Amino acid sequence: MNLAFDGEDAWSVALYGAPSQDTISYLKTQYTNFAQPLNEFGRAFIDRSKQVFEYFSGSNAMAFARSVINSMGTDMVADEIIAFINVAQFQKAMPKMQRWIMAEPSIRTTYHMQQCDGYSRTYHDLEPGKVGEAHYDYRLVMDGIVQFDESDRAHWKIYGDELKEGDTKLSLAEKTIILNTWDTARILHALADDDLTSESGGKL
Repeated sequence: MNLAFDGEDAWSVALYGAPSQDTISYLKTQYTNFAQPLNEFGRAFIDRSKQVFEYFSGSNAMAFARSVINSMGTDMVADEIIAFINVAQFQKAMPKMQRWIMAEPSIRTTYHMQQCDGYSRTYHDLEPGKVGEAHYDYRLVMDGIVQFDESDRAHWKIYGDELKEGDTKLSLAEKTIILNTWDTARILHALADDDLTSESGGKL
């Protein structure tokens, strides 16, 4: 697998969200541990992946892009894959991010139990009742993502779903943004009773 990145990618991650510094530090450590038993090709892949995260975290282009975004104000919510960090951003999510937010298993379970709004005016659930690996959107995000179990052993799955009409394969950067947003959603849910999927600012 060939991972490529350039100035345009830096701008994209700056605009739509990048991994937090804690996430980057964690990944650097895990890449180092994970790379030890791999063959030359495997180590090259891990090294290249590490370079992507280091590039995103230290890019001058990204810092410049963020300064431009900050000057535009906080109400700008594009219909793109964007990292969210607060309740208001989740509740203002446009359809593209609504789809991925609604693929997060705990949110999706709450939705199926009719305990959250689930962006009722704009989100269309194409696979009612399906959660986690049973859900197409979840598999698109998790396809090929390395995870570590309680024993710090790495594992991943290649789902290989045939893309539905109109879909495109998610990039590594896009998957990282979605996964970070899922983590944020779980934290916000634990701290407050706000319905992250309520466009009217409702409570759970």
